[in-house]
Amino acid sequence: MEEQLTGMEILGQLGVILDGHFVYTSGRHGANYVAKTNALPDVMAVHELCGMLADKMRDCGIDVVVGPSMGAITLAHALAFELSTVGKSVKAVRVDKQDDGSFAFPYDWAELVDDKKVAVAEDVLTTGKTTRLVVDCILNAGGMPVAVGALWNRGGLSAEEVASPLLVSTVNMQLDSFAADECSLCADKVPV
Repeated sequence: MEEQLTGMEILGQLGVILDGHFVYTSGRHGANYVAKTNALPDVMAVHELCGMLADKMRDCGIDVVVGPSMGAITLAHALAFELSTVGKSVKAVRVDKQDDGSFAFPYDWAELVDDKKVAVAEDVLTTGKTTRLVVDCILNAGGMPVAVGALWNRGGLSAEEVASPLLVSTVNMQLDSFAADECSLCADKVPV
């Protein structure tokens, strides 16, 4: 029997974990970066990772998986497929970011989550802000959020912090970050 790799091992093989000196969207600095887009083209790896998430969510009775545009659409489809391999067929849809920062379903897809058990697929969780906005969108459409599945929980977030009864990830590891004026990499003149 072939030994199954861990989420960290798979992501490492895909070149997702970068070392260096990075400035994050928040403006904070750090020595590591999760290059999630390096994982998405590898269909087999994405399905293996989503299978790990699905195994932890199977008892939730999920009807629909929602992925926020852009990065998590692929994950939503793969997770829905993996959940569908045992039992009922699970749908996958996306939500799009609006000008005001909220999310909305395109087309008539809000109808697909109304009165349904819904999971959110995420690539990397840092603060949980995007996930909470997606959960709000699901609630506004009449859906019942039951789980969040992420490839990497780099913020060390809890289910409560993402407004979900269940939070699962293939990797749950915080990456240190620092204010620019406290960054040892800057002090050592390591280029960004």
